[in-house]
Amino acid sequence: MISPSAVPAGAARFIAPYRRSIHRVFDDRVSEHPDAVAIECGERRWTYAEIAAASRVVAAELREAGVFSPGDPRERGRA
Repeated sequence: MISPSAVPAGAARFIAPYRRSIHRVFDDRVSEHPDAVAIECGERRWTYAEIAAASRVVAAELREAGVFSPGDPRERGRA
């Protein structure tokens, strides 16, 4: 969970109402506004849908490499 005090003042208004993990909040944004600009850096803009697609690719590559989230049942079988 992200504490509202751990984020910049302007961002807290987006996180505080949810009281959920940031990836759940992000998933909501992807569902609600997939074509909205999520990140802008100079001339480059990424939509929520673009970031979600890229993150799925990275997650699949990590799983293929044997990297799992803490607490994942598959992690227990590894020594």
